Amino acid sequence: MSSSALLPRVIKISVWAFFAFLGLVFVMNLLKSAPAGEEGANPAPQEPETKASLVPIAPVLIQTVSVKQGFPRIAWEREFQGKAHLIWGDGRLFVCTQQGEVMALDPQGGTTLWDTFLGGWISAPPLFQFGNLYVGNANRRLYALEGKSGRVLWFFTTQGEIISSPVASGGKVLFFADNDSVFKLMNRLHVVDGRTGSPGWFYETPNWSKSPPALGESLVYVAGYERKLVALSLETGREIWSFQAGNIITSSPVLLGHTLLVSAVDGELLGLDAQTGSLRWRSSLIGPLWTTGYPARGLYLYYDRAGSLAAFRPDGTVAWTFHGEGLLFLHAKDEAGEILAFDDRGKIHILDPNTGARKGIIHLPFPDPVSAEAEGGLVFVASASGRLICFDEGMVDWLVP
Repeated sequence: MSSSALLPRVIKISVWAFFAFLGLVFVMNLLKSAPAGEEGANPAPQEPETKASLVPIAPVLIQTVSVKQGFPRIAWEREFQGKAHLIWGDGRLFVCTQQGEVMALDPQGGTTLWDTFLGGWISAPPLFQFGNLYVGNANRRLYALEGKSGRVLWFFTTQGEIISSPVASGGKVLFFADNDSVFKLMNRLHVVDGRTGSPGWFYETPNWSKSPPALGESLVYVAGYERKLVALSLETGREIWSFQAGNIITSSPVLLGHTLLVSAVDGELLGLDAQTGSLRWRSSLIGPLWTTGYPARGLYLYYDRAGSLAAFRPDGTVAWTFHGEGLLFLHAKDEAGEILAFDDRGKIHILDPNTGARKGIIHLPFPDPVSAEAEGGLVFVASASGRLICFDEGMVDWLVP
C-alpha cells in the first residue's frame, strides 16, 4: 500500500485515540467524585473556613410589605446646578452648591435670606459653629461667613484643596488640606482661631483621607490611608500615641465617652482606649464601612453600601442590626428619637434607635439623595441632580399595608 493511501488511515486512528483518551480522563474524574464507600474512600471536601462575627449577616431579600410606606407632601422646593451640601444653624438652612454658591434659606418657605458667591468647587460639607459658617473650597481657602448676613469675615489660604469638613473645639477650627500632588499624597491638618482666622499649629501626615478628624477634650484623632491612627494634643499638635490598624481606615474615628472606634476598608472594627490607644476589643463585618455616632443613644452606627447597618455599644456588643437596599448616609434626629437612613433608590427608612426596627418608609421624588437635614418635623433633602425639597414628616400620605 502506498504512503499516500496510509495517510488518511493514520489520521483517523489518531483522532479515535485522542477521543478515547478524553473518555478515559472523564471516567477517572467521575470515579473520583463519586460518593465514598467504606473502603478506600476519598475524604469529604471541607467547607471554607468562616470567621465568626459579632453581627449576623442580614438576608438579602427584604420584606417591606408589612411596613407602612408613603409619599411626602412637598412644602417647597428649589433647583440648583449640581449637588449641594446642607447644614442647619440658628433657625436657618444653609446650602452650599457645587458651583461655589452659599446661601441661607428660610426653612418655612424656602426663600433666600442671603446669598454669597465664593467661586470654585465646595468640596466638603460646611461647619456651623460660633454663629459662623465655615466653608472649605477647592480654591485652597477656608472661608468664615457670618451666619446672619453671609458676610465674609475672613479666609485662610492653604497649600492645597480643602478635602474634608471642618470640625471645631474650644474656639478652634481644624481642617485637612492636601498638597495638590497626584504623586505623593500628603495631608496637612490646619488649626486656626474660629473667630479671627489666625493660624495655630499644623501637622503634616501621609495619612491621606477625606474624613475629618475626631475631637476629644484634649486630643484630636487622625486616621486614613496610612492604616495608622494618631492622637495629637489639641493644644500643641504633639503626637501622644499611635495605633497601627490592619488596613486602610475608611472614615472618621468616632469618639463616645472614653472609647474610640475606627473601621477599616476590609470591615475590621477596633475599639480603643481614647487616652492611651490600647486595644479594648476587635470585631469584623463585611467591608468597606462608613461610620457615624449617635451620642444621644450611646451608639456607634456602622453601615455599608450593600445596605447593612449595625449599632454597636462602646464595649463592642451589638445593640441591633438592620438591612436596607444600598444605604448612602444616615441622619439621626435626637429630639424625635429616630434615625433616617437614606438609600440609593430614593427611600428614607425610619428606624427606632433603641431596637433598629423600621417604623416606616418614605419614598422621595428622586432616586439620588446626597445630603439631608432635619429640624423639628421638617426634613430637607438635596439630590445629586440639583433638586432640594422640604416636607413635614407629619404630612406624609401613608399607604395601608
